[in-house]
Amino acid sequence: MQTGERGLSQDTHLPEVMPVIPLLSGVVFPLGMETVQIRIERNRRLIQEVPPDEPILLTYLKDSDGDVSPDNMLGIGVVGRLVSKLNLPGDVLQVVFQGIRRVRYVHMVEVDPFYRAEVSGINENPGNIGAVSRLLVDALNAFSKLMEINRYYPGRRTQCPQDEYGRSRYLLRFNLSVSQFVVR
Repeated sequence: MQTGERGLSQDTHLPEVMPVIPLLSGVVFPLGMETVQIRIERNRRLIQEVPPDEPILLTYLKDSDGDVSPDNMLGIGVVGRLVSKLNLPGDVLQVVFQGIRRVRYVHMVEVDPFYRAEVSGINENPGNIGAVSRLLVDALNAFSKLMEINRYYPGRRTQCPQDEYGRSRYLLRFNLSVSQFVVR
């Protein structure tokens, strides 16, 4: 393992080997939710066969025009959890993933019937939490002022919490599609 990495089982209760879905479109961020359409047979099989509570490595292609193969997958991905799935016409599955955390894709250990890869954790430095919190409060205050003077959002003001912090947080999430896990 490289500096700043450690096995997943030590601190996160995630397996070190997990199924892999290379995403062709859409990006799943840690703590975010994303709807993705799955068209590739190998990935549809994975969604159908893997238990719903098993984490899945969501990785991305280096070259989106290239082959969907282990050699074309980026070295960093996001461990995700399948939230829901819906069968669509034309052999398409629409799924919703919730991102859990970023991980490093080490190597592929299985390719049939679907991809499985070894992964390792990444120690991420979240930065100065105090400074981030102050900037978030400043952003919420600025957004609240914007909402007071912006005539295009009058109907939404009555549908949200009445305290200033809750109102600003609601409006920021509602109008900018920010996850509730990011804005606290």
